[in-house]
Amino acid sequence: MNSTTELDHCLKCSICQSACPVITSASFPGPKLLGSDALRLLKAGADAGAVLPAVEACLNCKRCELACPHGVRITRLISDVKERTVTAKKHYWRDLLLSYPGFLGKVGTIVPGLVNFFLSNKIGRKLAKKVMSLDADAVSNYASRPLSRVTSSLQAAETNRKVVYFAGCYANYIEPEIGKSLVELLGLLKIGVVVPTEHCCGMPLLANGFKAQAKKAFQKNLKALLPYLQEGCDILCTCPTCALALKQVYLEELGTDEAEVLSKFVYDASEYLVNYSDQLAGLIKPVKLHMVYHQPCHTLAQGVGQPSLTLLKLIPELKLQAVDGCCGQSGTYGFKQEKKKISEAVGKALFKEIEQCAPDLVSTDCGACTMRIKHDCHLDVKHPLSVLLQSIKTDDSLPD
Repeated sequence: MNSTTELDHCLKCSICQSACPVITSASFPGPKLLGSDALRLLKAGADAGAVLPAVEACLNCKRCELACPHGVRITRLISDVKERTVTAKKHYWRDLLLSYPGFLGKVGTIVPGLVNFFLSNKIGRKLAKKVMSLDADAVSNYASRPLSRVTSSLQAAETNRKVVYFAGCYANYIEPEIGKSLVELLGLLKIGVVVPTEHCCGMPLLANGFKAQAKKAFQKNLKALLPYLQEGCDILCTCPTCALALKQVYLEELGTDEAEVLSKFVYDASEYLVNYSDQLAGLIKPVKLHMVYHQPCHTLAQGVGQPSLTLLKLIPELKLQAVDGCCGQSGTYGFKQEKKKISEAVGKALFKEIEQCAPDLVSTDCGACTMRIKHDCHLDVKHPLSVLLQSIKTDDSLPD
């Protein structure tokens, strides 16, 4: 279904409005008006500049799509609006640069000491704010080595089958521990892992309105992954946004047979590992800890339930609470100075709930959520797979 056809499927029932986390925290007309209505206006010749400030406030969380009773892909309509208004952006070049986290990650891991010092230094942060209108307070440090350089030594000697791990920029360049945990867990199950040379999934480009460049990234990843599909490999992701892109967005935007084939073989890593719950349960030791689990918006959007929560419940003696809500970070959105107040307002209720739980640890699948929760709640945050692996390795409680 193309965007023109989807315009006619919008019933104007306003259910999506009630699901939007931004609409209650900003002067924001909501997904109904910014999706179908704005696109109609632009196609009729309306001024792109008049639409831009509002459409830029969209988080791309996809909660509106989950609420829609007619299955309208509202964020796809909004991405069409963003594409039509992208040249009117005030911070065009900043947003284009932020849309290539793979490039930034490569630079960051080549000279991590220098980049991390700049981002953590008061002078560096002031320069980032003044020159690029960026609030870098919650930015995590780059790793000393990207994940692709350290996974080969973790491979299981004996394997029954093979999967492909699409690591994503966060696990590859900022927190390789996530990828290492997945590889080790799969090794315990005698499943081999291929970590291909990859590019960013392309979702940051799409979210910032650079649709033509995003489609090039989609096609590049499709070309790289199709040979593995022909070998019968499944594709696993530890980043919810990457998984959502490979499962749904590539097919929506490209509409090709290759994208459809790919969508059938992509799994969130926890979704995949739930199938091995019995084997993993036999390896897990009790952990005396109070932990809160936060499900990211893009895991919710995949429609796979709560696989990470299911895995965490395998850990004996773990006091586990689940919280719901959007953190407001949405990739690089929360780092943009002009979006700071919106981002903070969206995440406020979630952070308050987490703090009221008073946990020892927070667990979430999303790197962007991790950075925001760490900064705003001042708590340690770990990926569910890292927690799961540590529960196998420890006798008492999780190490710092």
